[in-house]
Amino acid sequence: MKGVALLTIAAIGWATWYSLACWWLPTTTCGRCAGIGKARSSFRTGLRTCRRCKGTGQQIRTGRMIWTAITR
Repeated sequence: MKGVALLTIAAIGWATWYSLACWWLPTTTCGRCAGIGKARSSFRTGLRTCRRCKGTGQQIRTGRMIWTAITR
């Protein structure tokens, strides 16, 4: 029973931390280009603008997108 309580407290702590992170910093580094804004082309010959972040190097966090959808 002690393990379940500890796991529950850890889950609540993580959810609180992630909620605050989504509120305070709604963007995160793009996972595809690592924040550079450029990614390898499909033929691996050169660089092109990253499609996922559109060259900004930042992405909106999933939790922030969910929060925005709920509040609208």
